[in-house]
Amino acid sequence: MQPPTPPDRPHGRIRRFAARWAGVLVAALVLLALSQALWWWETWPVRRLLDAPAAGGGQG
Repeated sequence: MQPPTPPDRPHGRIRRFAARWAGVLVAALVLLALSQALWWWETWPVRRLLDAPAAGGGQG
């Protein structure tokens, strides 16, 4: 029968550290994607209006 492994093994610490920072990285990427999607959603109608010819005849 093997003795219980100590809780502070280096591989366990590294694995927990990597898992924690991987979660932080994924959360940051999700927030960045949501921010970009919101920016696109807010600016897309404006861009479409700017590209369209003036409906009122304009000056000229």
